[in-house]
Amino acid sequence: MRSEKYPAISQNVAFSGHGGTNHCPGRSGSLIPVVFVSAMASPELSPATFRLQLLRKRATRQTPCLRATGVTDPMPVTLCCYRPTTGVSMARTPKARALGAALRQARQANGMILRELGAAIGRDIGVISRWENGERTPKPEQVAQILTKLGVTGERYDEIMTLAYRTGESQWVATTLPERRQQMVAYVDWEQNARQIVEVAPLLIPGLLQVPDYVRGIMTDAGVSASEIASRVTERIGRRDVITKRNPASLLVLLGHATLRQDIGGRDVTIEQLQHLLTMATCDNIELRLIPDHRGWHPGLDGTFALIEAKRPTDSGRTRSSVVFAGTRLADLMLHEDTDVAAYRRAIDKIMAIALPPESSARIIADLLDRMEKDRGT
Repeated sequence: MRSEKYPAISQNVAFSGHGGTNHCPGRSGSLIPVVFVSAMASPELSPATFRLQLLRKRATRQTPCLRATGVTDPMPVTLCCYRPTTGVSMARTPKARALGAALRQARQANGMILRELGAAIGRDIGVISRWENGERTPKPEQVAQILTKLGVTGERYDEIMTLAYRTGESQWVATTLPERRQQMVAYVDWEQNARQIVEVAPLLIPGLLQVPDYVRGIMTDAGVSASEIASRVTERIGRRDVITKRNPASLLVLLGHATLRQDIGGRDVTIEQLQHLLTMATCDNIELRLIPDHRGWHPGLDGTFALIEAKRPTDSGRTRSSVVFAGTRLADLMLHEDTDVAAYRRAIDKIMAIALPPESSARIIADLLDRMEKDRGT
C-alpha cells in the first residue's frame, strides 16, 4: 500500500503520518515498526530517543530502512522494521497480569461495566480492557485514578498500588507483605490454570500434597495467629483441585528424603501425611520421586522452587507459557523470561538424573510408614 502523505514509501510498507499507523512486511505482528522523524520536525523523536526506543523494544533491524519526503510535510521521514531479539517476547508479564486481574476484580466488585469506567476516567474501553488483560500496563497515576473512581481504599488500595510499579521487569521480586500477597494470588492463578507443575521440595512437603494438620503445624510453629490459621488451611487445601479435578494438571514432585523425617505436627500427623503421599502417588497424573541423601551437590539443595506450564499455548505470543516461582524467608521471586525458565528446566533435569524412580520412592515411604505405625502401637 502506498502512503498518500508519503508516496515515496514502497508498496510493502504503509505509513500514514507521525501519529498514525504503519506496517512492516511479513506476517502481521512479526515485525516492530519504528518511525524516526528528524529532530527538527519532531523533537520528541530525536536520534537519542530513537535509540532508546529500540533498546526498550530489545529488537534488531530486520529490513533496510525506507526514507520518504511527505507531500504535505516536506520533512524527511524514515521507517525501519525490527524483529524482536531471539528468546525475547513482547508478551505481558505475570505482574502485569496480576495488576490487570486486580483492577478487573475491583471494577466488578463495584458493579461497574467497562463503558461506565471508561466514561468516568475519560478512557476508551478498549484501552481499559487491555489493561485488565495485562496486554498493556497503565501508569501508576492511572491506577490510582481508577481505584479512586471505584472507591477502593485502605489496605486493598495499597496492595493493588504495589503492582503498578515495574510491571515490565523480567523478575518479579516481592519483598513487602502487600506485594507478596498479590504475588501469591498470581501464583495460585497460574497453578489453577496449569497443564503441568513441577515442584522441587528438599525440606517440606509441597502445598498441593499437604494434609490439613501438616499445614496447621507449619503455621502454628511459624507464629500465624489462630484467627488466620483456619482460613489459610482451607485456602491451601482448596488448591488441590488443580490435581484432583476432571482433566487435572500433571504434577511431578521431586521430594528431598529429609522431608519424610521433619515430624511437623507430631508423629500422628506425620503418619497421616505419609499415608496421603502414598495415596496421591497412585494417581495417573502425579509422579513422586525421592531425592536421596548423600549424592553430593545438586540444584535442589539451593532451595524450593516450582515450574508451572500453562494449560494453553501462547496467545499470539502475548502470554507467557511458563513461570518459575521461588520463595525465601524474606522475599518471593517469580520469573517468566525464556532464559530464566530454561535455567530451571536444566536444574530439574539434573535433579531427575539422581532422583529415585516412583516405585522405589513409594517403597521407601511405605517402609517408613510401616515402622512408624508399629512404633505407635508399642
